[in-house]
Amino acid sequence: MSHMTIGVIVSGKDAEDATGRAEGIMEELLNRTSAYENYSLDEEDLPKPVKVLSKEGKKAVKKLWGQYMADLKAALYDIRGEMDLNDDDATLNHKDNFRYACYRIGTFEGGPITLYDCGGAGVREKRDLTAALCKRGDGNDVWLVSVDVRT
Repeated sequence: MSHMTIGVIVSGKDAEDATGRAEGIMEELLNRTSAYENYSLDEEDLPKPVKVLSKEGKKAVKKLWGQYMADLKAALYDIRGEMDLNDDDATLNHKDNFRYACYRIGTFEGGPITLYDCGGAGVREKRDLTAALCKRGDGNDVWLVSVDVRT
């Protein structure tokens, strides 16, 4: 079982409210997909919830987004390498590398997704990230809640 830290972007009155909303999203995510086996919001080494517009919040979002983009670029590199080295039949029959790289690029939930929005959708594109960071509900602030997930 491996661990990774993801972030859930939610609106909330305060850190406690944001954590409660993130917990609801994680429960829904666990119920609808097998992307994660379990999660924790209270690991000692997890960052505390932060407002996304704070210095710490911007840094945390940038780090998680950067991890996601790095994984996508690595997957693209793997795909290009397979296609450059082999003909179509050989590429399609080399399941372990090529197909897994394609899966990583096309996935909606689970690794490599590192950010989820307030609806529990994986943030996969820059426009999704922008939309998630701007969703305010009832005058609440937008928070990033870190979650330790086990896959």
